[in-house]
Amino acid sequence: MEQQTEKKVITHEDIHHKVHLSMFTSGLAKELGATKFFVLNALASYMKEDGFCHPTQEQMAQRTGLTAKSIRKHSKELCELEVDGKPVLKRVKLPSKNGHTNYAYNVMPLSQLSKYKGGRVEKIQNSFVEETVSYEDELAKARQMMRG
Repeated sequence: MEQQTEKKVITHEDIHHKVHLSMFTSGLAKELGATKFFVLNALASYMKEDGFCHPTQEQMAQRTGLTAKSIRKHSKELCELEVDGKPVLKRVKLPSKNGHTNYAYNVMPLSQLSKYKGGRVEKIQNSFVEETVSYEDELAKARQMMRG
């Protein structure tokens, strides 16, 4: 008698990318602003473990509700943004048969976004936050306020 094994079907609900806490504690999220943060995360939703992705602007527009023009503007600004002298996002122009411009992107480890178990981030050396308060200090203050 043959035994059949069930294959698990992986759906979009099973796949995730991580937004590391350091995105916020370093001040990078604030530096990006809401729309660029949103666009960067939308790009990350397409990326592979190595950060590579190649969605079209139309796919990005459909996924985010932003216009293709807005996607172009914010992705260009993300490519120009450097942290510690390094880019958060890289892009390369790809030729297309229909004359449109396509891009391939690489969401860099400095972005504080990763995907899957092997995904990694690069530590931000020069924080955007001028006055750093440790997490432990903030936690102690919060506990004290709740007690009393």
